[in-house]
Amino acid sequence: MARTDAAGVREVAVPVCDGVTLIDVAGPVQALSDAGGYRVRIASRDGGPVVTDAHVPLVADCSWAEFENAPVETGAFFC
Repeated sequence: MARTDAAGVREVAVPVCDGVTLIDVAGPVQALSDAGGYRVRIASRDGGPVVTDAHVPLVADCSWAEFENAPVETGAFFC
């Protein structure tokens, strides 16, 4: 899920849910961060925290609903 803001920065949501594999979140977040020009957000179903399969808590900063109408350019849904 992605959208572009007025400054041309692409806002990308990485959707997560309980049981997600930590590397499936960390890898895309790191790659987009290194690429520059992206604001990466962690999105859970309700915007609340989730727990990975390794029992590591992740704090989401938005919900899936915030990106409901955003175009999906490359999808990787791990839930």
